[in-house]
Amino acid sequence: MSKSRYGFIDLREIDQKKIVREKDIPIKQKIFATTDLFEGHAKNHCAATLVTNLCLYYWSLDERYKPLLELDDRGQVDLQKTFAAVHKFVGDGPVLFLRKKALAYFKSRGFTLEGRILHTKKALKEAVERKDPCAILLENAYNDYHWVLSTGYKESSFGDLYLNVIDNWYASHDRFINYGLGHVFLYAVEFKIL
Repeated sequence: MSKSRYGFIDLREIDQKKIVREKDIPIKQKIFATTDLFEGHAKNHCAATLVTNLCLYYWSLDERYKPLLELDDRGQVDLQKTFAAVHKFVGDGPVLFLRKKALAYFKSRGFTLEGRILHTKKALKEAVERKDPCAILLENAYNDYHWVLSTGYKESSFGDLYLNVIDNWYASHDRFINYGLGHVFLYAVEFKIL
């Protein structure tokens, strides 16, 4: 899959003067896992990478979520081992139905994760306003899908909705998609750890 075909943009490409509303969920984690870290172990694995990043996100908020992650001999987070554990539940892609797989992984680690299916721009905005991350399934073409994790939005005076996403290709969370431009939004899953 080409990284450019989904319409991802950087923050500097958004005209900040036109932004009338913006919301973000708290992000303490600065570096996230990318699919290229796991290429030798899986293929079409953006869904498993997203769940790995969801685990990193929750751990960054509270140390009690560290059991979601695998550790090395020194007690440090081991991304390779964490991804391998997640991949056993999620598998290779394309993964069209991620919610139950993510919930099963969290349950196996002793945590209850709630996942609510979203289908509209309004529902995505409301999830961010509740400070809940959302997994979004994008379609570029037939059988060409990509999962991203939404962590916020910016709304322009023209009605454009720029979703702040962890795209699983870049290790940061400063990438955006313009809702409905350059891809087809299939659906999203709002996650909340209980």
